[in-house]
Amino acid sequence: MREELEKHRGGVAEVMNANSQPARVLRHPKLPHLELGHLLAKTFSQEKPWHVVSRIDNTNFGRFDPGKATELVTDWPHGRVFSSAYEIRWQRASASGDNDVLLLTEDASVAVDGFSALDSDCTAAELGVALLAWGSPVQPDKPHIRAETRLPRKLHYPSGCEKGRLTCKYYLDGSGAVQFIRLVGVE
Repeated sequence: MREELEKHRGGVAEVMNANSQPARVLRHPKLPHLELGHLLAKTFSQEKPWHVVSRIDNTNFGRFDPGKATELVTDWPHGRVFSSAYEIRWQRASASGDNDVLLLTEDASVAVDGFSALDSDCTAAELGVALLAWGSPVQPDKPHIRAETRLPRKLHYPSGCEKGRLTCKYYLDGSGAVQFIRLVGVE
């Protein structure tokens, strides 16, 4: 067993060296809805990003519309918007409407007013592993409609997510331990 673990660690080290780049994680602990909406709209205006948002009674997964960014943040207390270049996550931090926000990227030039870098020395690596989204297809001709026993309802995935997988980058520390998983796209 120990040999297998060492072999796995060696494999992660090889991937980190061959297919990795420095990662940045920035945080703002009290960002108001309106400012977060503006940040999302500005950051993702040139790409075709995705969003995953949730609250106690519902989950929504789809294409992000920058024109509805503030509405999305106001309606959903927890979420993430992601693309190949960035991921922004938020969690409602208080009844006042402030949000605890993380921005994850490999772009070393990113600086956002009010955000500070987390004290972490991470490397972003593509390990060739996609995360499975929820559920299994219920009809062969409609792969975007899935069922999940833990969530007692059908899940409607957006067009472009037929395999039900989320592609990602792993943010690893110097020992190879995963610190963050940044979503980058869907399959």
